[in-house]
Amino acid sequence: GVYSLAYLMVSVSDADQPVVSVLHSLHRHIPLTGTSDPIDVAFLGDFRAGNAQPPQVVQLPDDPFEKTDATKALPAEEIEDALNQSADLQLLPAGGDKRVRTTFLMYLPQRFVPILLGMPVLTPRTVWKALYPVIAGEGDEAQITYKPLVNWMRV
Repeated sequence: GVYSLAYLMVSVSDADQPVVSVLHSLHRHIPLTGTSDPIDVAFLGDFRAGNAQPPQVVQLPDDPFEKTDATKALPAEEIEDALNQSADLQLLPAGGDKRVRTTFLMYLPQRFVPILLGMPVLTPRTVWKALYPVIAGEGDEAQITYKPLVNWMRV
């Protein structure tokens, strides 16, 4: 594959809506001039030919893999049911009794990278609908293997 490691990140758009981005090629940039400290950056976007926009360089937060605070999240099955019942629902439903901790950036397994890079706009809903049915359809072992990714999507 073209991308050795890819990660998911959520940011807020100009319209104050959550947007999911696929980041790849994380690296530490050391400025050649000045007294600037090194910064951690990644590419956002697709390098493949025919892409409408070239990849953009984005700066990562200081601790992208630090654990988040525990957040209440519905079980995956309840999220799936809610999304299936409402085509207009773009944000995943929140709540539930279980608390989930995750990280700001989440590793995206290689097999899912082409699926998400091929989608023009990634919202929490579109990412969920692209990945969760595949994971759920592969049975219990896949659910265990991809539990960190599913938990990240739940939050």
